[in-house]
Amino acid sequence: QTLALSGEASELAWFVQQAAERLPEEAITVFAVVPKGRLRADLRAGDTFVLPALSTFTADPGIIWRIIESGATGIVLKVHLRSARPTWRFSICPEEQERMVVDMIGVKLVVRRTRNGTSPHFLFRGQDIASR
Repeated sequence: QTLALSGEASELAWFVQQAAERLPEEAITVFAVVPKGRLRADLRAGDTFVLPALSTFTADPGIIWRIIESGATGIVLKVHLRSARPTWRFSICPEEQERMVVDMIGVKLVVRRTRNGTSPHFLFRGQDIASR
């Protein structure tokens, strides 16, 4: 699973990558919902997969919970990143606290834990000092 771009899209992606690389790196927990069918549903601890180049995430677990409550189906990713770039300042929706992973090849992730279903407790756990 890698993002294949050609022509003008490839050139635009290069400029986005160059701009994002100039942003400071953050170690942060981020979230995403991967639509049903885009990842294997039988992922287990130890499995690996690759996210597309320039993947974006949100640092606000409340956004993910609202997506789930709206009826969306898919796999919720809770990812601990060491080098997320804070692109939310340039977004049309800065309240979503968007972060980007800058890698034109794709981001390899290792599954540490899986669970069926989610809850606000799971999403928000570890987000404040009291729950760490």
